[in-house]
Amino acid sequence: MIGSTKGLPAGDLDRSDRLDHVGQLVGALQGEIVLRYATGRRVLDLGHGRPEIARWAARVSESLEVSPSASWRADAEGAPLVELPEAAFDLVLCLRTLPH
Repeated sequence: MIGSTKGLPAGDLDRSDRLDHVGQLVGALQGEIVLRYATGRRVLDLGHGRPEIARWAARVSESLEVSPSASWRADAEGAPLVELPEAAFDLVLCLRTLPH
């Protein structure tokens, strides 16, 4: 278990505590993805969902470009249009970007 809940059954945690622990786990998994796959690669952070993801990628990648979702245009149906150079990236990260 994470943090001070070690040894406590899940039923002893209130909903807020459980959600906090799930959020910590998701953040740790995202960090693992970035560190594992971004190392030495040309990376695009598509959407710039969480600033710490870009910071992690910047530390280990060959290069990092950030395309914040606020800068995207939309087509007639409202789908995002993102203009990027062809074959410029080895890895595209799109984490915590779009509401669902």
